[in-house]
Amino acid sequence: MAKKPWSPYLMHPDDEESTETKRVCFQCIGNDYLSKRVQREGVVASCSYCAGVDEPTFTISEMADCVAIAFEQHYERTPDQPNSMQTAMQADRESTYSWDREGEPVDDVIAYAASIGQDIAMDIREVLAERFGDWDSMMFDDETEFAADSFLRAQVRWQRPMDPRMG
Repeated sequence: MAKKPWSPYLMHPDDEESTETKRVCFQCIGNDYLSKRVQREGVVASCSYCAGVDEPTFTISEMADCVAIAFEQHYERTPDQPNSMQTAMQADRESTYSWDREGEPVDDVIAYAASIGQDIAMDIREVLAERFGDWDSMMFDDETEFAADSFLRAQVRWQRPMDPRMG
């Protein structure tokens, strides 16, 4: 069978080189919940990362599904520019204020949250960037949720303390 010409726009899901179809085994996942889920629900196949054979695996696309749900609930992208107050503080000649972006690089957050290697995290981020990328934003060099240069932080959710009288 003749090999199709490569194009980043015409990548077929069945192509061996497709990131989405790479497989990761439960042993490459340190996060207990995800590892056990892959053991329970995964397809027995060779791992694309550790060359383990006949192990339960998820595709990178399936892993991206898991990560997307968790990140929607627990993480938020941080601003890539200082706000007006921070800009004013930077402009003040008497101030020593220096703006640094909050959060951690998205690849690092994915790797940490799932307890996976950086190579697996980068592949997951690549799939998520494709899924959640906004073409208009990318055309104007605006950062998107899973862009390689985006930063994330854990969401802070305020909860009201339970009133012992209500119980």
